[in-house]
This record gives sequence, structure tokens and C-alpha cells, in this order.
Amino acid sequence: MVQRKPRQADIVLLMLTSGSSKAVCLTHHQILTDIAGKYSIYELPEGPSFLDWIRLDHVAAIVEIHLQALFARKDQIHVQAPDFLANPLQNPLAILRAALQGLEAQSSPCNWDLSCLKYIASGGEANVVKTCDVVSQLLSQCSAPVHVIVPGFGMTETCACFIFKTKCPTYNKERSLEFTSVGACMPCINMRITEGSNNETIPASFSSDGWFKSGDKGPIDETGYLTLHGRAKEAIIINGVKYNPHGIETALDESEIPGLTPSFNCCFSYFPAGCETEEICIVFLPSFAPVDTVTRVETVDAISKSVMMATGSKAQVFPFDRHQLLLTAYQKGGYKACKDVNNETISQYRAVTHQNPQNELERQLLDIEIVFGHPEAAD
Repeated sequence: MVQRKPRQADIVLLMLTSGSSKAVCLTHHQILTDIAGKYSIYELPEGPSFLDWIRLDHVAAIVEIHLQALFARKDQIHVQAPDFLANPLQNPLAILRAALQGLEAQSSPCNWDLSCLKYIASGGEANVVKTCDVVSQLLSQCSAPVHVIVPGFGMTETCACFIFKTKCPTYNKERSLEFTSVGACMPCINMRITEGSNNETIPASFSSDGWFKSGDKGPIDETGYLTLHGRAKEAIIINGVKYNPHGIETALDESEIPGLTPSFNCCFSYFPAGCETEEICIVFLPSFAPVDTVTRVETVDAISKSVMMATGSKAQVFPFDRHQLLLTAYQKGGYKACKDVNNETISQYRAVTHQNPQNELERQLLDIEIVFGHPEAAD
């Protein structure tokens, strides 16, 4: 067996990027430089530990948490995904939601001591300023830092986050932003806006002068902070995971759902007001008559199930006729009317056919549905 001293340019990890089968090569030099840069953003005192509930095959878990904790000589706690699957109500998001509801309901000052909580790293998708503000205020009542939430942005190619915002939500509220700025680059890395404007970074690999093209859109303000406005490439991001809308459309075609005209469906995402992540919307050309309520409901349910199996998220689904599918953006008022009619028709049907949970398993499933943000399941 031949042994040799590792070189900085040696590849140490091959990491799959989110939502694709593309592997990114990460070298010793990249990872060590990145970790030093991350740690300079938030140098931790003695005592704190790192907590992670992302699988270690994700770049954020392996570099942002595991290797940074080793670098900082800190304890690290990794919660296994099967623990959440065995008890979905113990999902960190559900726990946080329940804790916040409990804090908001308290009439007396919070008696929790969260002085040990230094920061909560939040990346993967847009952060709503209103939510960050509410969470920060509630946690600060329990002795957590005022700027406890640290939004960030990164990719597998950059060893996870390389841009951080350490003054959230103060900076964002001062500028009346709906979504938080992701901040400025850590030491050792730079960013720039291309395409001849301060609006967009161009997609695809590398520029002729060696810059990596991320494919993200957004301005850099006079303070050097970046605020993202979407991506040049089509991508849907649900709870931090990227999905290709064309893949979802293909899955629907292959499902051969009765009531769905093959090849006549469109998948896209939108960000509803007050929500914390994008939602999927499916519009389709129905093969059933408009008055056939039973087939309408069965088709919508089948499409919803297919999307749920592919993405783990609930979709807004409604049919369009051929004329509506050809509407321009200037005629999109017709979309809302169609959606409202479809939702009202389905709601009336469900009200007539509604049944209460018949056993303990059904009651537990209903509780999970409500906890994860679908209170209409109780109707």
C-alpha cells in the first residue's frame, strides 16, 4: 500500500448537488479555506455545541456543521432523520412552531434561558422578514441575541454558505424588505453582478475570466449586501430542496391520471403572502365536463398525490380549459376566477362527503396534517 502526504489540490469529497445527479469535487484547500472563513463570521466562545438535523450527505451538514465543529473544537449533535420519521411531530420545524405558539400565548415574561443560543443558521431558500422579526423578538425575550437568526446563501460548489447576514432583521426592516438580504461575502471570496446590469448574475459554469456563474438574480446594494430575486434557471425550492418543474410535469404524464389530458399540464411555483416557503401550483387541461364534480375531485386528488410523492409537499391544483391556457399575462385575471370556482366547487363537495376520523391512526394523521400547516384538513 502506497502512502503519501495529502496535497491541498487533492479531492477529498464528491458531493451531489441538491435536486440533481451532478457531483461537485471539493478539495482540501477549498474546504479548509471555507471553514476558516465561516468561523471568522461568528467566532464562538467556549461551551456552545453545533446542532444539525440534515443528513451528512448534504454539503451544509458535512462542511457547515461537522467539519467546522472539528475546526473549532466544539461538540456536535446530529439528529437522525429516522427519529423524525418515527415521530413526525418531533420534527424541528414542528417543535419550533409549537414553541413559538407557546411563547406568543404567554401573558407573563418568558422564563426560558436561551442565553446559550448563539445563532440559528437559515439557508436554502428565502427568509420572510416578518417571520424573522417575530421569532427574533420572542427568542430575545428568553435572553437569546437580538440578531439570533443568520440568513445565508451558498451552493455545493462553495462548500455551502459563503454569504451571511448578521444583522437580521434590523437591516431588512429599515429597508422595508419582504425577504431578508442574504448579506455579504465572508473573507476569501468575492461576488459580482454581470450581464451589464445590477439585476442579474448569468447562469452556467464559468466566465472567461474565471468567475463561477451561479445563475441567481439579485442586486448588490451600496453596503455590499446581496438580496436574491430568484434564479435565471427554472427551479422550484420547497423547504430548501430544489425540484425541476419539467420533471414534475413528466411524472404527471407518466401517471396516466384519468381526467388529465396527457401533455397538457403546467407546473410552476409561487410564494403566497405570509408563507415560509414556495408552493407548487399545477394547472391542467381536463378531459371531464365542467359539471362532473366527482371526476374533478378525483382528478385533483390524484394529481395532488402524485406531486406529494415527488416533492413531499402539497400543491394547488386546478383545471383550465384550452382558452384559459392561452391567456396572456394581461388577461391573467381569468386565472383567479377559474381558481376560485374550482376551489369553491371542491369545498362544497368535501363538505357534503366529509367524514370524521374513524380510529386513532386517522386522528393522529389528522393532527400531523394540521401541525404541518394544513388546518383545512380538520374541516
